[in-house]
Amino acid sequence: MKKVILYSWSEQVIGFESEADRAAYVNMQIETAKRKRQAPVQVLDDYEENGLYLVRLRKPYNRNPIFDQ
Repeated sequence: MKKVILYSWSEQVIGFESEADRAAYVNMQIETAKRKRQAPVQVLDDYEENGLYLVRLRKPYNRNPIFDQ
């Protein structure tokens, strides 16, 4: 029996000291995904908490597509 992985991704919450750093990181991740011809990085949420600028990202894992609800 052969298993087929239909969707696979990793989800990260990353904190930054400034909004500009957060935006630069997100843009870098999006451009890297385009260059590698991967599924695009999805920004699920971005917010400020305790002086940190947080972003929650969903990235493709092993070139598998990301499930889009």
